[in-house]
Amino acid sequence: MQIDAIVMRELNLPLVRPFQTSFGVTKDRRVVLAEIHAEGLVGWGECTAGEHPHFSEESVDSCWNVIVDELGPTLAAAELENGGECPRILSLVRGNRMAKATLENAIWDLEAQMAEIPLGEVAADPLAAAHKAAAWARKFERVLIHLDVDVLDYLAMPLAENTRRNIGLKFDQLMISVTTLLGMPNFSALTVCEVNPDHGEADGATLVRFADALAESFAAARRVKLASRIAEG
Repeated sequence: MQIDAIVMRELNLPLVRPFQTSFGVTKDRRVVLAEIHAEGLVGWGECTAGEHPHFSEESVDSCWNVIVDELGPTLAAAELENGGECPRILSLVRGNRMAKATLENAIWDLEAQMAEIPLGEVAADPLAAAHKAAAWARKFERVLIHLDVDVLDYLAMPLAENTRRNIGLKFDQLMISVTTLLGMPNFSALTVCEVNPDHGEADGATLVRFADALAESFAAARRVKLASRIAEG
């Protein structure tokens, strides 16, 4: 992968409601975005650092500076096979994990686009789409699956953060794909994010349904792996 350009952007976003933590009250968010151009595509990465180095040692300003001065030029000059090489390429700079993740996430975004598995393809045939993704992922020693619940149609499973999104996958479509991906020989870990239990049934039934289905997916994937090992002798 040859990187053609890295564009840094800063957004200033007023929050709908103030966000309060032990560090104080936040009414506006400064968000740093990295826009990486490569192979005719554009990948995006978002910096998760806060305005001040309170939650961690990094901040919006420190991430901006280290990306512009160090990480960006280093990544742009490198020949990348895949996003998994980013930690090695950026290892000369110590720490600065949020800044590094900003660029690495943009590279993974590019990788995902190159795999060419659009949402419509998953919805039409979730099993075939998952097998296609698994075939693409064979080149990696280990695979971490990041499951963002916002990919779901909110009306089908009201757990997502975006309550107005009703163009995503149906719940059964998602679980068919997830079960297949969990069965990959190089699967190592699963992260689940944007689960909002308060958006579902008041008695927690929506969350229980989600958790039970996820547990069954793990169990089904394990059964497939065991059967495969037995067949191999």
